[in-house]
Amino acid sequence: MKITNGFAGPFVLLFCNLAFAAQNNAPAVDAAGGHQAEVAGIRIGMTAQGVLDRMGRMPDQRQDKDGEIIVTWRLPNKDIVQVHFRQDNYVSYAGLQFANPRPASDFWLKRQAESTDKEGSEFGTTVDKADTMTSSMGTGEQVRSLSSSKGTSELTANDPRIVREYKVTETVDHEHVVWTRPIKAEDGYTVDIGFMSPDKKKRGSEYENYVQFKYVMVEPSDLKKFDKIYQAKKGH
Repeated sequence: MKITNGFAGPFVLLFCNLAFAAQNNAPAVDAAGGHQAEVAGIRIGMTAQGVLDRMGRMPDQRQDKDGEIIVTWRLPNKDIVQVHFRQDNYVSYAGLQFANPRPASDFWLKRQAESTDKEGSEFGTTVDKADTMTSSMGTGEQVRSLSSSKGTSELTANDPRIVREYKVTETVDHEHVVWTRPIKAEDGYTVDIGFMSPDKKKRGSEYENYVQFKYVMVEPSDLKKFDKIYQAKKGH
């Protein structure tokens, strides 16, 4: 399954093959890293040892595929964390699947129909200085602080709380809404921050009101650049 905007969001769909059970003790949205370029405290370029230190234990599952090591942790609340390593050591992708889909309004994400051009293609209004922080990627990107959840129906296209830095698209089969925002890492490659809705077939007409996944990943067109940079670091 591919995403219409060309980003490599299908990595996140690997999660769809993992069974999960609904729980009432799903973590606070901030545990996903909000709008920062991280998932569960895991950042692009982090070493395998750094990830193990962060997670506190060995992964529950490992797979070697297409030159990457893919590892998975099942958390006590049934959320799932998946990480891809390149060069056997450096994170190129990290994703979190919520056992209980989170309201899209928890992240202040706009629906596709709420975009200025009705296609979700506009980017970026700046956010207030009071609501900004330096990202974990060290790029100084601005991100909106999260607030308490409100129903998506209470948000409108002109609501100043909505984060407009994300492009809203759909998967080719129109079964998932995808929100993506590219940022530049200090080393020059592009990192995509993304969210994905639950499956439309399972969630019904309200599917775009919820978030099932958050992920951060090296943009596919920059993987060679990423590999070159980390090959050099590995050699030192």
